Amino acid sequence: MFHRTKIGQALVGAAFLMIVACHGGPATLPSTPLSSGAVPAPEKKAAPLKLSLATLTFTAVGAASAKTIVASEKDYKGAFKIVTTCGSAVTVSPKKSKGPKATLTLTPVSAVPSCTLKVTDSKKHTATAKISVTFPALTVNPAALSFGAVGSSYAKTFAIAQTGTGAFKQTNTCSAIATIASGSLNAPSATVTVTPVAAGSCTITVFDAYGQSKPVAISVTT
Repeated sequence: MFHRTKIGQALVGAAFLMIVACHGGPATLPSTPLSSGAVPAPEKKAAPLKLSLATLTFTAVGAASAKTIVASEKDYKGAFKIVTTCGSAVTVSPKKSKGPKATLTLTPVSAVPSCTLKVTDSKKHTATAKISVTFPALTVNPAALSFGAVGSSYAKTFAIAQTGTGAFKQTNTCSAIATIASGSLNAPSATVTVTPVAAGSCTITVFDAYGQSKPVAISVTT
């Protein structure tokens, strides 16, 4: 038995040396099966989540100024999460929707220089759009009126101006100090007359159709 084992080992060693000699180097078995020639199909890339607009700019408030934006993701049937950083300045409807497409309505409520709409899918893909709500500048000139005496002879005026449209309005705390009179208070300009009647100080506040306001300080000394 011992001799047969030794002979078998010798034959195996000889065969190995012959393989080495024929191939000019170590003979190794392939670590993986030979390819059948089939090429694996490339992995399908998921379609991106997109918004139809990159920015939305508003110059007035209210439902008449609302705009729409479309969120879309091909072949996606899950939920979209919709949020903004605009607080109460811009409303979004609906606040929840499903793919592959959702049309969102954004309604401006008040001024906000910059905020962001963000849409997220269930796979944590996101798409964003920049939002701004800005109005034409409201100005009053001058922003303060001083009087050294009382009576209609000492009346003064200030001007209201704005490039937008709509009506101005004013409120004041001057009932015992000055009378306030004006003609038309429609944009783009209006003039207000202030007549001092007694010593004291008060404030006239001018408002525009966009919710902006400007104060005019009144001071009467006698």
